[in-house]
Amino acid sequence: MEGYREKALKSFKEVKEALAHLDPDAGIRIKGSLSEFCEGGLIFLSKSTEGFTVNICDAVRDEKTGLFGVGKREEWLKFKDLEEVMKFVLKAAQRPLKAYLY
Repeated sequence: MEGYREKALKSFKEVKEALAHLDPDAGIRIKGSLSEFCEGGLIFLSKSTEGFTVNICDAVRDEKTGLFGVGKREEWLKFKDLEEVMKFVLKAAQRPLKAYLY
């Protein structure tokens, strides 16, 4: 899509604020630090009518670009409220934080 840009989120405070106001067709991608997923995994956050949906996937590095793509292994989680999902994010995110609103 022409003109489309992701917005980098530079702090956990920015992640929380973005989650609180997330549109149903938007999401947040965070580089994970989860040992059970390749390269720590990629964490995708979205908002639903029931709360928040989290998809965790293996992170696979493209050898040519060095960028991460999604691998085959994945896990889905549901959280009822913002505080609950942020507890998970604080434990699971890589430091320094690499998060993007899309």
